[in-house]
Amino acid sequence: MKPNTKSMKKIVFFTLILVGLSSCKRFDEGGFVNSADKNLTRQTWVLDTYLRNGNDETSQLLISGFEETFNEDGTLLRSYVFDGNQMDQTGSWTLKSDTKQIKIDGVSSLQLTAQSSTVSSSDIEVLKLKKKEFWYFFENGSDRHEFHFVPKN
Repeated sequence: MKPNTKSMKKIVFFTLILVGLSSCKRFDEGGFVNSADKNLTRQTWVLDTYLRNGNDETSQLLISGFEETFNEDGTLLRSYVFDGNQMDQTGSWTLKSDTKQIKIDGVSSLQLTAQSSTVSSSDIEVLKLKKKEFWYFFENGSDRHEFHFVPKN
C-alpha cells in the first residue's frame, strides 16, 4: 500500500504546529515570553490594582498616579504622587533572557501603605504581559506585593 502524500503532508504540518506551540514559553497568568519586549515597551503602564499577600489594598495606597514606562533603550521612567509631591525617577531595566523576570536598577523604594514599610526589589517576576495587561510581583520581607497595570489612555 502506497502512502498518501496529502495525508503525510497534513501529519507533518500538524506535528510542526504542535512542536512550535509547545516551545512557546508563557507567563503564568497569560502572554508569551517571546513577545515580552514588544508588549512591555508598547506604552506607559498605569497601576490599576495593588495586592499585598493576595488582599486588594489599592484603596489603602499612600501613592497615586503610579506609572511605569519601559523604553526600548533600557531606561525605566517611574512617576507617582506621594504626600502631595510629584515624584519622577529614572532607572534601567533588563528582561532576563529566557526567564520571566525583569531586573530593575536605579529607582528608589516606595512607601505603599501605612501597614507596610518602604518596599523595593531589583528583580520582579512577571505574571502576565499582554497588549492591555501587565502584572508583576516581588517579595519584600514576608510580604508579597503584586501590581496590576493597564495602558495609559
